[in-house]
Amino acid sequence: MNTIRWGSYDAHHAARDLLLEAASEMGEAGSAARQGNPMLARAIAFGAEADLLKA
Repeated sequence: MNTIRWGSYDAHHAARDLLLEAASEMGEAGSAARQGNPMLARAIAFGAEADLLKA
């Protein structure tokens, strides 16, 4: 039987949330790039990278 350690359980969910946020931001960056706004795309991608580093 697996026992959940609450600290690691919370950390897992926090990391998951950051990864989901990064994935969403990468989608936004792709949309910005397709709309011809590379500077906005780059800025959003940097934010996504920061989320990935935190995760």
